[in-house]
Amino acid sequence: MNYLAKVNPRRRNAFFPVHFDAFFNELAKNNTFVNQKPAVNVSETDDQFKLEIAVPGLKKEDIKLNVEDETLVISASKEEETTEAKDKYTRREFNFSKFERRFQLNETVDVENIQANFADGILNIVLPKIVEEKKDTNREIVIS
Repeated sequence: MNYLAKVNPRRRNAFFPVHFDAFFNELAKNNTFVNQKPAVNVSETDDQFKLEIAVPGLKKEDIKLNVEDETLVISASKEEETTEAKDKYTRREFNFSKFERRFQLNETVDVENIQANFADGILNIVLPKIVEEKKDTNREIVIS
């Protein structure tokens, strides 16, 4: 017997049970670096701004810093591939992670002297402020 039935979009397809969705959700949850922005601490003193960015699992070579149109752009990408060959199977896994953070720089940042260093999964960026000459506010005014 052939017949047509209205498709209910809320009903799960028998070929893709709940377990299938749960499997891929668990994979995404365990891969903590994919599509996430790293934590950033920002501090300011009288002469500089400082950014501390947590990027565990990355190497210095994976990270790029640029200044584009008065914006500090911090980006990274990492690609990993592992292969395990046994008697009757070969397992290959691919992992690609990428992020980009942008920070608008104000006119007080000395863009020419920005410094960065990387150690133990922490990227430290120092943004020095432009040193303004202090004007002498004490002076005698001559009356004419």
